[in-house]
Amino acid sequence: MLPLSRRGALHTASLEWQGAASDALPDASGARTLVGESSSAFAWHVDAPAALASLLSIEAIDERVDEALVRFCDLLRQAPDGAAAVPGLTWTVGELGAHLVTGAQLWSRMLRGEPSPIASLSEASAHTARMIAELDERDPGRLAELLEQETRTTAAMLAAHSSDRPFPWHAGLELTMGQAEAIGLGELLVHGFDLARALQRPWSISDDDARTVIYGAARILPSLIDRERARGFEASFELRLRGGSPLSLRFEDQTLTVGAGRVADADCRISARPRAFLLLSYGRARSLPFLLRGQLLAWGRRPWLAARLPSLLQSL
Repeated sequence: MLPLSRRGALHTASLEWQGAASDALPDASGARTLVGESSSAFAWHVDAPAALASLLSIEAIDERVDEALVRFCDLLRQAPDGAAAVPGLTWTVGELGAHLVTGAQLWSRMLRGEPSPIASLSEASAHTARMIAELDERDPGRLAELLEQETRTTAAMLAAHSSDRPFPWHAGLELTMGQAEAIGLGELLVHGFDLARALQRPWSISDDDARTVIYGAARILPSLIDRERARGFEASFELRLRGGSPLSLRFEDQTLTVGAGRVADADCRISARPRAFLLLSYGRARSLPFLLRGQLLAWGRRPWLAARLPSLLQSL
């Protein structure tokens, strides 16, 4: 629910994902809707936040969100009406568009200093549903126009902020503007994927774009830990996103610490094609087809833990 672009391309980042959609090849999987506590209930640890933020190229994010916005709006305008169901989601095409528009409107208010109305992550799904219901428009062309209008409204405000400026996010969490923008890129890419499935149109996600989204979302991973499933679990992971720098994830009971860089004593090392890992993280695919095609590999002292990792975190 965070429309994110500093050059006027307005995007949204949401913390709820209802259902799953398969890739062109992977099978569909059921994604869990995000459930959570307020940020104080989570073990919130980021190792060297500045190092994590430095993984992002801000100039590249600007270009990518602008391109994604144009592609999404063009695709939305191709929909004959807003009544078609979106595979894997509980929304219609019109409701999907309304979700992006209302998220953009929320972003405008937050840029003006209004705090996020989402006090805890468990409220995200309900708040998203309320915002969608409050917007009457369901015509795809009109929704695309509304989304573009919001970009003009917020462009000047966005340009006034630096990419490393702290940004108060949902549930008391804090990102940089660049990290929030990267998460917004993921919102457009993944919901573009959903929309393309509904319209039976092609939709591409590049590895560079996917890697950018994952680096931005790494900042909030500790808040997405499944506390019950992580109870008593201790292990360290090194995630190598092909073509980029690795990430470290260390679980200690119900605590997750995320950082940038290699892990000397990792229990499990994972090499992943960024696009594949993005679709898995957002609950849009199963891992087996990617494993069979070599897009996911695991090794180390306890390589079998790679299969358990998705169950320890809520879907993005």
